[in-house]
Amino acid sequence: MGICMKIRINWFRHETFGAFEELRRHFLLLHAQIADASNIEKYILVTKPAPREVDYDDYLSELREHERHFGEVMPRILGFSFVVMLYSEVEFRFKGLCRKLQKERRLPLALNRFSGDIKEKTQGFLRAFGLPEIHDSEMKRLAELTLVRNCIVHNSGIVSGTEKERELLRIVEDSRGMTITQEYGNVKRLMLSNPYCLKHLDDCEAAFRRLFRELGYGPDGVIRD
Repeated sequence: MGICMKIRINWFRHETFGAFEELRRHFLLLHAQIADASNIEKYILVTKPAPREVDYDDYLSELREHERHFGEVMPRILGFSFVVMLYSEVEFRFKGLCRKLQKERRLPLALNRFSGDIKEKTQGFLRAFGLPEIHDSEMKRLAELTLVRNCIVHNSGIVSGTEKERELLRIVEDSRGMTITQEYGNVKRLMLSNPYCLKHLDDCEAAFRRLFRELGYGPDGVIRD
């Protein structure tokens, strides 16, 4: 008699980690393309016919603008868009998780009955029904992600003059990979490195992986009858 096997897949779990992986691949691909585009553009600039003396300042200005655009502007935009998309994905997945738990376990309250931002609502929901909670260290990282995301969305990443300026500057001092650039008028603006962005993705993924495991969602595997 043959062995009958069933593949156990939790599709919500599978889709969650699939979305995180898509975000990672998109980010790394665009980062590589920025470097490639920079090399192509710089080659075009430096292989132009030698400029006349009267045009030399314009030539140097083009080179400086190239360095600024590919070394600062495009990486900043990429980092900002990544953080916004990561926060959006985390928010969407927390909402989905709570809806799934409410439906499957017939819980009497929905997520929208709890106050706060998405991490606080989710924590309140889980705590109210004695379910595995978001750990303190995970809440701290999510709080930082939220603060940075809000600064990007509501103030284009500019720290100067915001009500959270002191808190953001403290995070910059304590973090590895988030820095401040000085712009015109001594305006302070966030700059996020690739490792900083990917560390947030890793932390979010790890938090969901632990929650799913403790809630009994996965890992996927083979069931032998």
